[in-house]
Amino acid sequence: MVCFQINRSDDRIGGAVGNPADVLNVRMQNDKALPPDQRRNYKNVLNGLIRLVREEGPMALTRGLIANTSRGVFMTAGQLASYDEFKKLLLKTGLMKDNLATHFTASFMAGFVATTLYHFQLEGISHV
Repeated sequence: MVCFQINRSDDRIGGAVGNPADVLNVRMQNDKALPPDQRRNYKNVLNGLIRLVREEGPMALTRGLIANTSRGVFMTAGQLASYDEFKKLLLKTGLMKDNLATHFTASFMAGFVATTLYHFQLEGISHV
């Protein structure tokens, strides 16, 4: 339980630190879909970061913060909870030994669970 709490805190910190980059990434990818008069036309990430803070203020860097940190928590919780169970299940069948293939397979399966959890839990939350 302590390990889960630490990881959940790490996910929140990671989500908060990476949030400005996520905001800029979404904006830059979506720019061409906007009408020409609404496009931001950031030259690059640094230009986007500077303009975002100047034009909208520092709080604009926190847009979508709750969705971003929640995503990190759900993804990690899903992976941590399912990885060990999948690994035990794979070893219990006797078809696999404790080796790289077993770890890869368990990780792949845990990633699928985490992604599925994320989509079911946060579907419809817009963050930019």
